[in-house]
Amino acid sequence: MKYVIALKHFQANPHGDHMLNLAYHYGILYQEQHGDMLFFFREELADKRTARFFGDLLCAIFQTQYADRTYAYPTQFEPRFQISIYDVLFAFLSYVRGLTDAKHYKEVLRREFAKEKTEVEDTLPILYLLKDNTYSVTPLDACTYGYETKMVMAKWKLHGKTQATQGVRNKQRRAVYRNFSWENLYDCCPLYWDFTEGRIENTQDIYFLARGMCGAEKGKQKFLEIMHSEKNAEQHYQNINWKEILTAIIKDNLPVPSCENCDYCDRCSHSENMLSTAKPTRREVRILKRERYVDLETAHQDLQNAFQTAMASAENKLYLIKGQTALGKTSTYLNYMKDSVRPVVIAVPTHELKRQIFYDANLHGIEAICATPDITTYGISE
Repeated sequence: MKYVIALKHFQANPHGDHMLNLAYHYGILYQEQHGDMLFFFREELADKRTARFFGDLLCAIFQTQYADRTYAYPTQFEPRFQISIYDVLFAFLSYVRGLTDAKHYKEVLRREFAKEKTEVEDTLPILYLLKDNTYSVTPLDACTYGYETKMVMAKWKLHGKTQATQGVRNKQRRAVYRNFSWENLYDCCPLYWDFTEGRIENTQDIYFLARGMCGAEKGKQKFLEIMHSEKNAEQHYQNINWKEILTAIIKDNLPVPSCENCDYCDRCSHSENMLSTAKPTRREVRILKRERYVDLETAHQDLQNAFQTAMASAENKLYLIKGQTALGKTSTYLNYMKDSVRPVVIAVPTHELKRQIFYDANLHGIEAICATPDITTYGISE
């Protein structure tokens, strides 16, 4: 279920909107209604306790209280501004970091999350992705009854192998990919490509990418360079303290995440992770292309639909339709020629294929068709 958190909008400064300034600073924008601030969550939350948990964090960040009114999440339209649970977590981290010194802010975070009776891994609470694709912080036993856990995600420090154990000779030194080519990553990873083009909207995807890039030499500098580029200048996650987050990723030896957990997993051909995909080892066999198979009837229908769309288009441009052998490409345009009065030019690469199409056209009852003569007709040898 999607939730909306409503907080009171306090205006202490008559010369400026303090709440709006805070929202822009932390990258968590809201919609104002009836004097209240409405925060619409992008993810679906499993229960009210999880929604209340993130609402309490927002109250702390904005130094305000819950609104007197309650609001339902709109079903007829998408809200103008939506926030992610990760936006709130990172904003709260920056908020606490600004109140304390670098040495003690993690202790403050643990203490604050302990008040919510939430399990914490390092500095952030563990999030549970349930089998119905809803998110939950570690709830009480009474709240977990009937739920099945799909995946446990401690987004700050995952359980399992750390980066220091991933095939490096010196176990005291963090393993990184040396002499890494970012151009190769741009060519083979759609997540990285979208990041460089400023097209990612989800903070969770950005954090996933940050963990991956930190596994390569000078990955931290490359991430910050792209984050502060002109193409990402207007993104809502721009105000998050990514430098501190990247430092924590490296310091805590977080492993490069597996591509299987990436939202872009089905959009590319990948290896174990994004870095090994862009720089496979000498002994690694990498699948360069992932084929998608459909039944013959579906493929034939897709060909017909693509051809009809192209012929019905009023735009003056070229259409390229690909189809496998024996799928019915020749019969498709011959049937069109039979029923149409528009002139058609058919270009094929060989004389043999030209003669075959000419023969097939006659079988279809197309009489007004001619074929260019062979080059030998003009006395020119091939």
